[in-house]
Amino acid sequence: MDTFTEILVILFFFITGTMTFYVFFTWILQTLKNLFNPKPKMNISSYGYHEPHRSFMSYSAEELADKKIAVNMIYNAKMFLYIFVFSIVIMLFSAVFM
Repeated sequence: MDTFTEILVILFFFITGTMTFYVFFTWILQTLKNLFNPKPKMNISSYGYHEPHRSFMSYSAEELADKKIAVNMIYNAKMFLYIFVFSIVIMLFSAVFM
C-alpha cells in the first residue's frame, strides 16, 4: 500500500507541476511577446485558411474571433506539449540520479 500511495503522490505532483509550468511559462512568454510587440499585426491570410485574399475590414467579428481562437488553441497545445516533455525529461533525469 505504501508503494501505491507513493505513486499517487508522484503523479499528483507531476500533474500539478506540469500545469504550474504551463501557466507560468505561458504567462512569461505572453508578457515578453507583449513587451516587445505591444500591438501585434494580424495577418489573416497566414492562419492556415486557404481563402482568396480579403481586406481585413471585410471579415466579420465572428470570423475574426474564430481565427483568433484557432491560433490560440494551436499555441496553447504547443506550449503544453513543450512543457509536458520538459517535465518528463526532468522526472527521468531526477529518477536516474536519485
